[in-house]
Amino acid sequence: MESSTQVLALAFLILPAGIASASLLKNRVQYWLAIHIALQVAGWVLCTVGVALSYQKYGAVSTAEATLLGLVWANPLIAAVRPPKGSKMFPAWYKGHWAVGLIAVAAGWAYLASGLNQFKGLSNMAAPAIAAF
Repeated sequence: MESSTQVLALAFLILPAGIASASLLKNRVQYWLAIHIALQVAGWVLCTVGVALSYQKYGAVSTAEATLLGLVWANPLIAAVRPPKGSKMFPAWYKGHWAVGLIAVAAGWAYLASGLNQFKGLSNMAAPAIAAF
């Protein structure tokens, strides 16, 4: 399996962990936001590196990779313009931030699944590769 695919797979395992940390730890752990941000930044960096590795190898990126990168980059930008929690804009901002994050992760999983299906058709090593995920 290519290094770019491995890096993207790792990114799309870490990003859902960041989402889960926000949902599950918010009312339980004092530093939930730091955990959420650390996981999301790690996933963001890995996604960016994975797409860069793909570009380095092929001289271009697929539409799917460009879309993933756009979604993954959009959410930190949305987070940067977070309105104060009590403002009228906060509920709309929260829904947008949540939706873009979920869409990015779903798109990443779909991208990886389609890549694994192609890999399965090309290699007898597909079962161990899929089992690793």
